[in-house]
Amino acid sequence: MIRVELELWLGEELGDDFQVVSPIRSRALVEIREGATVAQLLAALASDHPLFAKRVFDLEMGSLRSDLVLLKNERLVARSRIAGETLAQGDRIRVVPVYAGG
Repeated sequence: MIRVELELWLGEELGDDFQVVSPIRSRALVEIREGATVAQLLAALASDHPLFAKRVFDLEMGSLRSDLVLLKNERLVARSRIAGETLAQGDRIRVVPVYAGG
């Protein structure tokens, strides 16, 4: 098993497993099997947490919600790469809303 940090910038509480850091941020330290992908991590969390599934990861589609982007270790991960992006011990995943404007 490996441990990764998940940080969500969603402005809402998602359940007891997620520590509220500020009014817009929450985080969780998550254990998952070695070799798991980012998509597998998100799917596992969505299976266990209905609010996470509703707000972050669509289990039916197997994808991140379209109004969110994902960063792994401060690097943007293209939506098309989430399913194949493997995790390693200590990785930091951040999910943030898409912002537009000028």
